[in-house]
Amino acid sequence: MFNRKPMWVSPTSLRRRTKLQLSSGAHTVTGPRHVLNQDRFLVEPSNGMFIVADGMGGMRAGDDASQMAVERLSKHPRLVERENLSDAKLMNVISEAFLDVNDEIVEKGNADSNLEGMGTTAVMAVLQHSRMFLAGLGDSRAYLM
Repeated sequence: MFNRKPMWVSPTSLRRRTKLQLSSGAHTVTGPRHVLNQDRFLVEPSNGMFIVADGMGGMRAGDDASQMAVERLSKHPRLVERENLSDAKLMNVISEAFLDVNDEIVEKGNADSNLEGMGTTAVMAVLQHSRMFLAGLGDSRAYLM
């Protein structure tokens, strides 16, 4: 469950750098205080999509919520078919995708008392036309280095 709209970081122009090298990877570890790892991620450089979701500690089914967030965001129809969108339209589509996924997570939690209150944080980077679009909710973060 996301509790607000994504917080935006302005699109970052990758054209300004004389040499750009994109390097990506992902790894997750269960912390020493936790039995279950609620982290989920997607790394798809060929599709220009990167997502990290972290189930909310103390909430039920955080692992389910984070898995749903990654799967649904990465397959959201308007994000999959984003090639011809303007920057402004793409920002709106990413925001809509977060809200749509939020609705799905909330519905699933409401439909099953064992999942009530399930939630996750999420951050996503989308690459398109030499620009990177970042959106995030909660305490998951993205860094440009």
